[in-house]
Amino acid sequence: MSDNKAVHPPVRPELAKPAPPELAKPVRPELVEGLQGLGQAQPERGNFGKVAVLMGGESAEREVSLMSGTGVLAALKSQGVDAYAFDPAQRGLHELKTEGFSRCFIALHGRHGEDGTVQGALELLGIPYTGSGVMASSVAMDKVMTKRVWTADGLPTPKYVWLAPGNQNPEQVRAVPDTLGLPLIVKPPREGSSIGVTKVKGYSDMQEAVKLSASYDPDVLCEEFIEARKSPARCWVPVPMRRRCR
Repeated sequence: MSDNKAVHPPVRPELAKPAPPELAKPVRPELVEGLQGLGQAQPERGNFGKVAVLMGGESAEREVSLMSGTGVLAALKSQGVDAYAFDPAQRGLHELKTEGFSRCFIALHGRHGEDGTVQGALELLGIPYTGSGVMASSVAMDKVMTKRVWTADGLPTPKYVWLAPGNQNPEQVRAVPDTLGLPLIVKPPREGSSIGVTKVKGYSDMQEAVKLSASYDPDVLCEEFIEARKSPARCWVPVPMRRRCR
């Protein structure tokens, strides 16, 4: 991948505040049971110490994170957990240690939340946290790297073209449909929540799609479009919780 630092829009001032209660969707109380995976001993319900729900942050997915984090916080509190909102966009992570937090529930989305960076910081602070570790988070957040890993292991994945910052001139961009066919998907490889994603239906749409994607990430991922059959289903998967700190 390119060594260029990823670029994403700055956080709007009006977002630097807690999400209003009406934005928080109800979260199942069973979420709290995932905390049983934090720590060597299995604490009783509500006896987890001081828990920080990391939410907000500075990524382009800040609004989504505030919504989900507010829901998680409400669910934990309803089960007697001593939980507090913690927004890394407003406070330094070192305050987790100075303020005596015992564990972290990561409800951050996008960069500095799902890409291994906050996980690495929590490892250094010695604070257990939810979700995957540093390497898994870093690789999985980078869609191009993930596809390389899958391809190396022989796993099927849609065909793709990676446009590095130096490979985005009009001729190179226009040639992508020749390789992937139409329609195709253009998106930033290190974003989520469909941010910066475009379904390209014709050659004339390519330039604008790449421009939009590059406004969030200097690298651009173009993928073969896979037509999927819609099958509504309801399921619930417990959030994986693990102690990453020994």
